Amino acid sequence: MIFFAYLGFDIIATTAQEAKRPERTMPIGILGSLGICTLIYIAFAFVLTGVVDYRQMDNDGSPVATAIDITHLFWLQGALKFSILFGYTSVLMGLMMGQVRVFYAMSRDGLLPAIFGRLSPRTRAPAFSHLIFLIVTCLLAGLAPISVLGNMTSIGTLLAFVLVCVGVLILRIREPNRPRAFKAPGGLIMPICGILSCAAVMVSLDGLTWLRLGLWLAIGLIVYAVYGYKKSKLNLPELPR
Repeated sequence: MIFFAYLGFDIIATTAQEAKRPERTMPIGILGSLGICTLIYIAFAFVLTGVVDYRQMDNDGSPVATAIDITHLFWLQGALKFSILFGYTSVLMGLMMGQVRVFYAMSRDGLLPAIFGRLSPRTRAPAFSHLIFLIVTCLLAGLAPISVLGNMTSIGTLLAFVLVCVGVLILRIREPNRPRAFKAPGGLIMPICGILSCAAVMVSLDGLTWLRLGLWLAIGLIVYAVYGYKKSKLNLPELPR
């Protein structure tokens, strides 16, 4: 489940419309932040396992807090837990911003109702989408076990990565001459490796997680069949995208 620590770096891509040179700054932002955080993860794990035997850390979702509690350094316990809360908050804000922007883009393409793309006159942000995700996130966080949420987030993100890799393969085969501002090395090998690696982790998850994924997929397909397919601007080329 170590891949879970690397979720969210792709959120940077949702701000591409606000970048002056996205073909240059997006790869730097995504790969640069990924590299920096990887070094921080390694350094933090190195220090933590030097402070406490890794076997004394529990596996209930808060091993860092548990490890610090074992040290009985009360000043460090409070400071570190306070820092963890700030870290969680920043991650949540970033992820929710990315999800709202995805719905905003889908709304502009006609795949979702226009209300998801409606901007607030004062803030010029999709306020309705922010409010909806605020409510849904609070309900899930308050009512669902963290292990269930973790598995649902994992399998949903992995499936999204698989679909992106499949989409890259399809575009490279069907539209090889489409202008591409950014190209990843490796040709078709990289997306195939992405599909295989993500699928391998998905297989390790339990049956109930797969069942929940199936239900969410069914809901999404129903929305697409009832609304998105008919309203999609890809099916209405005379409308501006």
